Amino acid sequence: MIKKRTIVALGSNYEPQKNLEEARLALEKVMEVEFITAPIWTYPIEGVGPKYLNCLATGFTTHSQITFTKALKHIERRQGSSKGEKSRNHIHLDLDLLLYDGVKFHEDDWNRDYIQDLLRKLP
Repeated sequence: MIKKRTIVALGSNYEPQKNLEEARLALEKVMEVEFITAPIWTYPIEGVGPKYLNCLATGFTTHSQITFTKALKHIERRQGSSKGEKSRNHIHLDLDLLLYDGVKFHEDDWNRDYIQDLLRKLP
């Protein structure tokens, strides 16, 4: 199978150290993780609620983009992310596929300062 290069943004504002570590372990099951940046604290985009811990993971997957995205959403749900928790401003885990095989996703995220900072930390 052909490996596709990926970049995934990880974020959490609810038990963030625990949730990002569990996400890292879960990501290793759906992608060949090459590098994960050191996490950084950021303020919420909306300006309300607790700070987020964010990092980027890079690597390769043999999954299609659709299957890989579904796997990311499954990991989020398994770690407790839900509409109910989101309404309480508890983001257990947010995984966003930023890059898949040269194609950018979440275009607005690419322009965020913290994403730019994390991208500069990639090898």
